[in-house]
Amino acid sequence: MLRQLTALAGVAALASQVSATECPSQAVASCSDEASTVDSCCVSRPGGLFLFRQRFEADEGDEGRWGIDGLDVLNCDGSPLERIPPSGPRSYDHEQIASFCARSARIGPQYESYEDEWAASEVGESVEEIWDRSWRISGRQISTLDPDCFTSYQKGQEVPAFFDVLHQLHGSLPSYQLLADSDITPSEDTTYSLEEIVNALSVDGLQPYLTCIKETLSAIHWPFHALGPFQDGNIAPAEFGGSSMTNCPSTGIIYPLAEQIIKPSSYTWDPLAKPTMRPLKNAGLDSGSGQQVDAESVAEAFVPHEKKVVQKKLGLFKKKDEKLQVQREREFEEDAKRHKRDEL
Repeated sequence: MLRQLTALAGVAALASQVSATECPSQAVASCSDEASTVDSCCVSRPGGLFLFRQRFEADEGDEGRWGIDGLDVLNCDGSPLERIPPSGPRSYDHEQIASFCARSARIGPQYESYEDEWAASEVGESVEEIWDRSWRISGRQISTLDPDCFTSYQKGQEVPAFFDVLHQLHGSLPSYQLLADSDITPSEDTTYSLEEIVNALSVDGLQPYLTCIKETLSAIHWPFHALGPFQDGNIAPAEFGGSSMTNCPSTGIIYPLAEQIIKPSSYTWDPLAKPTMRPLKNAGLDSGSGQQVDAESVAEAFVPHEKKVVQKKLGLFKKKDEKLQVQREREFEEDAKRHKRDEL
């Protein structure tokens, strides 16, 4: 079964108009026998197998959410493509990529909502840096996004075309809702089988495979072929490994509840600096008992990140100090006895 991203139907017509190459009226599927006979502006080759990734973020929203994790572009046999050097064709930095997308007719005013759909980086990257990596590793591998494939080409035109397709893919594959429709929801006391989850996600002939972290559901991978130019947004299901690709157990899969994060309300915290002080209603009173407390104790309690340092000596010096103490006590007792005799 073929699938068209309905939200891209109008854009697909526009994309066909801007193509600099005359493509067949019948869209050719990537990795098909016919793909090798048409221009690479009309079908993606050699990279014709795509894996669209969504990652579950348990701490987003009330019950978590599925965010865009990226796209893998592979050879038709599933092997990785030869990497394009970072300074190779169509190389842009993250600021240029953000600018191309923000100024484009395809994304433009929706720029922030596009950003919000991406899963947060696990290594602290900004969304623009995630897009930079996704474009560098995946977008540049798609032959139909080559500048020569556009008429009246403007620098960076291919970048928003790439990210717009990922946005539309994400919208057409509402993983959270697909699972919920089959009564599969995040839970702390219910687990699910691999078959249950895959069946719930299998729509329009697409057969995703899952990845887990131990028993916990982590990501969904959607394999597909592109029909015609990638930027047209038309896809067809692709077979890719099936259940053999997953690392999830056959049963006992955990779909985690959102993490409960305690957020400060009356004070701020910066891990690189000291926290701001939390004022007491009355600095001279203990907030729990109402009793007067020593001002020095109050000041001491407000010293952030600092603990009382109890100086401990090494055993060798500790024993020596003990001997000196015993000796001093004996001398004191002898002095006291002599003083008493003198008085008599």
